[in-house]
Amino acid sequence: MATMPTTSPASQPPRRVRIPVGAIVRSGGIAVAAATIANVVLYYIGAAIWGYNAAFEPVASVWPTVIAMIFYGAGAVVAFGIVARVSLRPIRTYRIVALVALILTILPDATLVGMPGATTPAIAVLVAMHIVAAIIIVGILTTRPFAH
Repeated sequence: MATMPTTSPASQPPRRVRIPVGAIVRSGGIAVAAATIANVVLYYIGAAIWGYNAAFEPVASVWPTVIAMIFYGAGAVVAFGIVARVSLRPIRTYRIVALVALILTILPDATLVGMPGATTPAIAVLVAMHIVAAIIIVGILTTRPFAH
């Protein structure tokens, strides 16, 4: 009588999840565009409610928001692509990396308090922009590449 090898799923190495590069690029473009639009809306909501002091450069106009979102959003997409290639569990790993990155990008906002024209509401809007961008970009990147 032949015996079959018994292996439990726990003893097998995890399968690498493959995310196609094209899916990352498409999802990344959608994520960056959506986060940029959301942050522009947030910028104008903050301007309508509190107004911004023109001396406070990060919110002197909407363009720093747009440029930063495109630049850092693209960086987030590249980071996701790298994690997708090297990690056995890219979604989980990227979510952890993104959370750490979010915390590290919010911390410097506390140093803006002494800048000319800085107000608590303006700094709060900047922090909210970081959070909104992270939710949108991480949400799209970690779910959309699997859609067919």
